Amino acid sequence: MERFLKSRYRIGEKMGESPFSVTYKGYLMGTEVPVVIKIYKRSALNSPLINKLRPKVTKIISLDHQNIARVIDGDYGWQGFYFVREYVEGDNMDDYLLRGLPGWEVSTEIIKQVLGSLAVAHSNSILHGAINNRNIFMASGNEVKLTDFILEPGVRVNPTLLAEATAKDAAYMSPEQIRGEQLSNASDIYSTGVVMYQLLTGSLPFNGDGGLKTALQHISLEAESPSKLNPSIPEYLDDIVLKMLEKDPLQRIGSAKDVLDSLNSKRLIFKLPNQDLINLIYDDESEPISYQEEAPKKQKKRRTGGFKLNKSGKKKLFILLILIAVAAGLWYAFILSFINLR
Repeated sequence: MERFLKSRYRIGEKMGESPFSVTYKGYLMGTEVPVVIKIYKRSALNSPLINKLRPKVTKIISLDHQNIARVIDGDYGWQGFYFVREYVEGDNMDDYLLRGLPGWEVSTEIIKQVLGSLAVAHSNSILHGAINNRNIFMASGNEVKLTDFILEPGVRVNPTLLAEATAKDAAYMSPEQIRGEQLSNASDIYSTGVVMYQLLTGSLPFNGDGGLKTALQHISLEAESPSKLNPSIPEYLDDIVLKMLEKDPLQRIGSAKDVLDSLNSKRLIFKLPNQDLINLIYDDESEPISYQEEAPKKQKKRRTGGFKLNKSGKKKLFILLILIAVAAGLWYAFILSFINLR
C-alpha cells in the first residue's frame, strides 16, 4: 500500500534509520522526481522542540550553495516532524573510498568544496552537526554535495538518545559533542578534519572497534600525523589536519574560511583565539596575528599634544607598575634583612 506525505510526496523505500529519525526515498506527487524524506520519531520530540525545529528548517531552506543538497520542505505532519531534500545521484564518501585512495590533491579539492558549503552555512548561523562520510556525496561532474544538516541538537540532551547517537557516529564526533556540550563552528571543523584524514590515509584517526572506545579516544588521544600512514602527503597538510583535530575548540581552527585560506596558501593559518591577550601585547590598531606568522611591527604614533594612552597602553602601564611595585618590595625586604644581620 502506497503512503503519502502532505499530499505532496509519495513515500518509497526506507534508506536508513537513526535514534532520532527514519529516512526514506520519496517522489514528488505525479512525477518520478526522487527526493529524500526524513521523518523524526515521535519519541524523540516534544512540542517545545518542534517549535524550535520549524524556524531552523526555514533557515536551511534559504541556504543556496552549489555544494549543499537543497532542502525543499519541512513541517509537522501526522507522521511527525519531517523535512524533504533533493536526492543526490552519486556515491557517498564511504562508497567512494571503496575504489581506493583518491590522492592528496583530489582529497584536498573535495574538502575545499565541503568547507565552501560550511562557510556559507556558518555565516548564516547554521551548524551542520553531523558531518561524516555518509553525508558527503560525490555527484556528477565531481561536484561534492553536503547533505543532512541535523535539526535535533536539543534532542541530544536525552542521555539515552545521546548514547545511541555516540555509539553510531562516534568516529566523526568532536570531543565536545561526545561530552554533550554546546556545539560551535569549530565542532563542524573537527568532523571535517576526520573526513579529510580518512580521505588522505584510508583510515580513521581514532577507531576503537566500538562506539564507546572510539569516543574515549577522541577525548584522550592525539591523532597520528597523516603522513605517517601516507608518506606522499605534504607537511603543510599534516599541520592543517592536526590543527583541525585539536581537542580544545579554542585551539582548533574554528573557521571554515581559515581552513580554506590555509589550504589555498599551503601553510597553516591560525588566528589566536584570545584577542584580549593579543591586545596586552600589541596596539589595538594592529591586525590580529596568525599562527607561524611574524607579528606586525608597532607603528609609532604621532603626538598631537598631551600624553595619551590607548586601552592597550593603559593595560601595559598597569602591568609595568605592578612589576615595579613587586621589585620595590623585594628590594625593601632585602635591605631590612641586611640591617638586621648587622
